[in-house]
Amino acid sequence: MIVAFAGQKGGVGKSTAAVCLAVAALERGARVLLVDADPQGTARTWGEVAAERGRPSPTVVAMG
Repeated sequence: MIVAFAGQKGGVGKSTAAVCLAVAALERGARVLLVDADPQGTARTWGEVAAERGRPSPTVVAMG
């Protein structure tokens, strides 16, 4: 399954929603790849912090 949160306007919660959905799927045993196409790298930063704190996090890759 592929799920995309996309839009041009910033600050509407796309990264937050994507991270929440990724964690929920991960907790249910799904294999998750979270692709962060946001230039700010919000999801990538979240993944790094989660890993540092020993929290479960999906694989996160950044684009561009």
